[in-house]
Amino acid sequence: MKLLNPRPYRILICNSNPNETAELSTFLKEQNYETAAAYTDRQALDQLVIVEFDIVLLDIGLPRLLESNLFQQLIVHKDEQQIILLSEETPTDDMRRIWQPLSNHYWIKPLDFSVVAADLEQILKAKKQQTPNHYNRYFETGGLVLDHENQTVTVDGKLVNLTASEYNILLYLMANKGRIVSTKEIYEALWETEVQNSDNVITVHICHIRKKIEEDPNEPKYLKMLWGKGYRIEDL
Repeated sequence: MKLLNPRPYRILICNSNPNETAELSTFLKEQNYETAAAYTDRQALDQLVIVEFDIVLLDIGLPRLLESNLFQQLIVHKDEQQIILLSEETPTDDMRRIWQPLSNHYWIKPLDFSVVAADLEQILKAKKQQTPNHYNRYFETGGLVLDHENQTVTVDGKLVNLTASEYNILLYLMANKGRIVSTKEIYEALWETEVQNSDNVITVHICHIRKKIEEDPNEPKYLKMLWGKGYRIEDL
């Protein structure tokens, strides 16, 4: 099977200033990033619903941002994309406390594009290193293929769009193909901090993965659950 080319990293620019946004978007595209623009919290939320972004550049000067649905949704899904806060001033201790639930990473306007380029390179390098590292880079069972080199998943040749958490869970399961893996093992392998109801977190992600890779999620072909034991990717 021919390997797919890796997709460019996707960056959402959420900034109320159109001129700044256009200038930054042009620069990022020249660096081979895909970009999308949003000028309000509502526009940003709409973009995040339909597109999976690797990085969100968020202007903290947006009106009523702290009370917005966007702020809450970014906190819930912050493990799935890197969030960089755009600020007109160097953050004070009070500012850092306010925004800490979302991110501690700031870019100060006006942006120095040489710093932007270097910072993005470091962020994305770290992002790759955080992905589970196994001996193989290519996993296949039946028509399900995970190409870790290019970080793509296909079913019968059709590209599947997974979130970062879904991808990492599927990668871990496929690296252990044919073996029963408990929810506890998955969680300890992929998450650095403990949360309440970790079993439920894994169950929800597994449900989403099945909907994306299985023809019939209720009668799964690839990702099986064994009651009281865990999950297994079938060796087909």
